[in-house]
Amino acid sequence: LGISYWSGGMGFGLQWGQAEIGNTDGSNDSLDIYEANATYVLGPGIDVGAGVSRGEFEDGSSTSDNSWTVFKMGTSLSF
Repeated sequence: LGISYWSGGMGFGLQWGQAEIGNTDGSNDSLDIYEANATYVLGPGIDVGAGVSRGEFEDGSSTSDNSWTVFKMGTSLSF
């Protein structure tokens, strides 16, 4: 699920995703992912962007829960 907004050469987006999986022992694993990103058009065919993602994983059959955060940057050149 996500939403984005563009104004001129700049865009912003927010996304969220979730999944649950049932295990054979009757427990459920779950995963949630959140992301925010932005893109800026420098000129024709040249874009730069950055984003941050956060994920949380819960293991239903144990007490092992994991979370992570990712920062990313990139450029796009098209001819």
